[in-house]
Amino acid sequence: MRVLDSAVRHLETGLALGVGDPDVLAGLHVNRSLVLIERADTAGAVAELRRSVDLAERYGLGTVGIKARHNIGYIAYMTGDLPTALRDFEQTARECAARAPSLLPVVRLDQARALLAAGLPEEAARHLEDALPLLRKQRAGQDAAEAEVTLAASALLEDRVRDARKWARSAERRFIRRGNQRWAAVAALAGLRAETATALGADRVPGSLPAVAVKLAEELRGLGLVDETALALMLAVRLELRRGDREAARSLLAQVPRPGRPPRSTTGCCGGCAGPSWPSPTATAAARWPRPGTG
Repeated sequence: MRVLDSAVRHLETGLALGVGDPDVLAGLHVNRSLVLIERADTAGAVAELRRSVDLAERYGLGTVGIKARHNIGYIAYMTGDLPTALRDFEQTARECAARAPSLLPVVRLDQARALLAAGLPEEAARHLEDALPLLRKQRAGQDAAEAEVTLAASALLEDRVRDARKWARSAERRFIRRGNQRWAAVAALAGLRAETATALGADRVPGSLPAVAVKLAEELRGLGLVDETALALMLAVRLELRRGDREAARSLLAQVPRPGRPPRSTTGCCGGCAGPSWPSPTATAAARWPRPGTG
């Protein structure tokens, strides 16, 4: 951080004298924000990002300001400030449409996540259906797969279980091909929620399904995804209760880890169970573009 602080001071001095590159300074503010995010100082990170946005507006810079504004919205989303997140995402989307259309699909993906968290699955799905073909065209494999997981979430909230299963399975295959174990397990969890909804709705639980849930919970635990582990185990508990095995349900309930934070449902409810559908903030990047100055 000291190196970044020194670089910022030198660039600010130079710009005051009419020399230096404001785009580099704006990028440095974004980099400082990432350090502050790692320190859990989200207020400080947002302040750095706003300085980047101010520089972009003052000097008419390229995409760095757009990316910084989007990161402000992403931090708001990850900290539960959905009104701010939705406002910043919408403004970023307008700017992308006007000046940086190649960035728009990723903005729509994160906007859809915030809409989903706000309980607006139909609007979220609409953004995702627009973004997904463009992400595939850009060969943005990770983002495309994340969009599919989010589509599975939206489908679950709208009781479209078959669509949820389809999107979850497709996402899981994509993540496996990319070697991304964490996200593959998260996609598998979305698929499990769809399978559980089907079983509970049909009032017939296959004997193997609770074991599948327990095995997935073990995998999630090994990946350090505590909230997702809890959700998989709670699904297993519900399944065992429906099968009438109260002793098995009681044993599984004792294994459920306590969440490190209040859980936020992002795949939609399945059989009355709430919980996250993808890794928590400690498992994913806390900003969408870690190197905004490169755009």
